[in-house]
Amino acid sequence: GTPLGLVKNEKYPLRRLTLEPGGSLLLYSDVMWEEHGIPGISFIADEIAPLIKDLNGRTITTVLQERLQLLDDPSFPDDLTLMEIYRKV
Repeated sequence: GTPLGLVKNEKYPLRRLTLEPGGSLLLYSDVMWEEHGIPGISFIADEIAPLIKDLNGRTITTVLQERLQLLDDPSFPDDLTLMEIYRKV
């Protein structure tokens, strides 16, 4: 859908999600799918499945922190927002 804050008075559908044990919900800003050169990280639709397979039981937040430490300059020209909700049990 339309990113939050992009269009004044935008209407968004109400959705429900059952988060199974071991499941997670990932919310992120558009900078996460734009090209910014985070090693091995891409939120482009065709590249999300291989990224998830590469997690090996780790959370995406942990992997992002590891990958960001590999950058010489981990600053970004835009906001970088990511929230991961993980259900253990």
